[in-house]
Amino acid sequence: MNNSLTPLSPLLAVIYTHAEAEKIQDILNEVLENLYKVHHTDTLTMLLDKLPASVGEVLNQQIEQKKLDLQTPEAIKNFADNFSQVLKSNELLTLTLAFEPSYELTQKIASLIKTEFGLNTLIEFKIDSHVMGGAIITFKGEYLDYSLKNKIDHFLKQ
Repeated sequence: MNNSLTPLSPLLAVIYTHAEAEKIQDILNEVLENLYKVHHTDTLTMLLDKLPASVGEVLNQQIEQKKLDLQTPEAIKNFADNFSQVLKSNELLTLTLAFEPSYELTQKIASLIKTEFGLNTLIEFKIDSHVMGGAIITFKGEYLDYSLKNKIDHFLKQ
């Protein structure tokens, strides 16, 4: 990641899923559409209000700590464009589970995945009751089946 995007690293740490990234992308597009229709401080407030709370908090911290210049429409546009570019360049790890994970479990799984594969890795959850337990992981063309169904099938074939 180049130096102009390093303030985005903490933001990537709190974006867990592909669905969240798409939602944030929609928010950024909306902010850019309204950029010259409202005062720039209102635009920044709108951005912070519409983002998921964890992302908005981290963005606010980055603005204060890194003294990000988001005082002009051009600065907000550059930030939003860079953020959009980073969101679009994320790698996708598909995790197939037998159940819909809670937000807390999603956070724990994402933390492990981001530690192992990098902050720019997002999870896409797929639900398949045939998995029964465990998980199926698809990442960068690799398919890893750690499901209970696979273990039982393997056991029965012996």
